[in-house]
Amino acid sequence: MARRSRDTLLDLITVTMLLGSITLIVGTFLIISNPDIPFNPFPLPTLPPVLEFPTPTLTPSITPTFTPSHTPTPSNTPLPPTETPTPTITPTFTLTPTETLSPTPVVPGIPTNTPNPATPITEEGLPAQQGIVIPTSPLVPVTVDPNVPFPFGAAEPTFRRNTNAQGCNWMSIAGNVLNLFGQPMTDMNVAVEVAGEQFLEVRFSGAAPQYGEAGFEVVIGNSPQRRLFSVRLLGPSGEALSDYIFVTTGETCDQNVAYIEFFQNREFR
Repeated sequence: MARRSRDTLLDLITVTMLLGSITLIVGTFLIISNPDIPFNPFPLPTLPPVLEFPTPTLTPSITPTFTPSHTPTPSNTPLPPTETPTPTITPTFTLTPTETLSPTPVVPGIPTNTPNPATPITEEGLPAQQGIVIPTSPLVPVTVDPNVPFPFGAAEPTFRRNTNAQGCNWMSIAGNVLNLFGQPMTDMNVAVEVAGEQFLEVRFSGAAPQYGEAGFEVVIGNSPQRRLFSVRLLGPSGEALSDYIFVTTGETCDQNVAYIEFFQNREFR
């Protein structure tokens, strides 16, 4: 009986060893197949997590585009030539006297002189008048030419320096009026008309005695400069007693007064 008990114990030990071997073999196989199995006595070390950078994502955006606009190309377009107007004096002025003419009777029945048509203004001066002789001796009448269209002619303009206090700040046209005997015409007042570009003045003989008893002077500026003027003599009724005299004024202080002497060449009353 003791022997049987002993055999039973050995059988149990054998079975236990066998089951343990089988368990060990199965466990080893499982550990080899999957080292991360929970009952693995020697688990694999845990690897640190791999740092992953975020993948950049392209965000679509609208890129502004330049829309070209039409820019006109400047071009040099020549302007049509324009004519620069040359200032001219139209000798058709209407006399507007600023002084009262002295009452001189006009004899009825004597025709008044009809002047020639207006002569265009040029810088060539007054055309020479044939048959007119300037008197050289007092009280001796000049040679009268009945064909002369105007009862008065004029000598060539001369130039001189202004002698009043204004000095060079002055420009004028002055002169004297002589009768048939070469003497100052004092028995009647005649008017002197001076016209230029945007300028028209009338003065009476005798108003500037510094140039003679029948002297006149018309101030045309405050400094000497080259300008063109027309001058003529007018009668008591505004009729023309002389043709137009054209004067180009001087540009220096020694020539800031243009002097014109009118002389009578025939009777007109």
